[in-house]
Amino acid sequence: MVQLASQGMTTTSEGTVLCNVVIDCQEYDEEFLVVEDLADDVILGDPWLRRARATLDYGLRCVHHGSDRRATTFWADQRPPPPGAPLPHVQHSFPDQLASAFEDALRTFRAVTDPSNCVGAVRAVRHVIRLEKDEPFRLRPYPLNEHKRRKMDECVHDMLAAGVIEHSVSDYCSPAVLVTKKDGAVRFCNDYRRLNALTKDEAAPLPKIQDALRDFGAATVFSAIDLKSGY
Repeated sequence: MVQLASQGMTTTSEGTVLCNVVIDCQEYDEEFLVVEDLADDVILGDPWLRRARATLDYGLRCVHHGSDRRATTFWADQRPPPPGAPLPHVQHSFPDQLASAFEDALRTFRAVTDPSNCVGAVRAVRHVIRLEKDEPFRLRPYPLNEHKRRKMDECVHDMLAAGVIEHSVSDYCSPAVLVTKKDGAVRFCNDYRRLNALTKDEAAPLPKIQDALRDFGAATVFSAIDLKSGY
């Protein structure tokens, strides 16, 4: 029997079928129940939400999903921002003939510059920590007042929802630290001094500034992406 939450009833399944589903370049092998007379051709339910570590963002009308790398899929009826809504303040030096096109791009990708949006995750690089010696430790958390404890709970909740962090039972445990920024907001950090003392050094030489400038070539317009946080 299959329970239909949207219709408040149960129906009989004709069997199951294994299908490969592609959603925004993310592939999932899912087992579907075959049910007749449904309004939708395919329904991805709770099992897929769990396996894909999906996060629903009703503010942006989208779902963030993916285990190894994250993708964002918007609702089919996603609505653009209302006309006349203020644009985010972005400094630029575009000439007049390009300024309007730049503002159109800001309107299209308004969610990218909205600091209230849920933080995303960049999974292009996987980092491995190599230790000089295996010496597990579990340090006690630092004491926090009630205000900072609430802030830490909010940070942890947001990062869990975005897929930036996950529940762990590691033999290594370092205490978290909240750092107050100039604007009064807090930044979630970890005190990894104990772990750093056991970590092998890795060389990562930076390129020369002359080589970086040379690679720009004859380009006159540049864009830069400033990630919100680095972990």
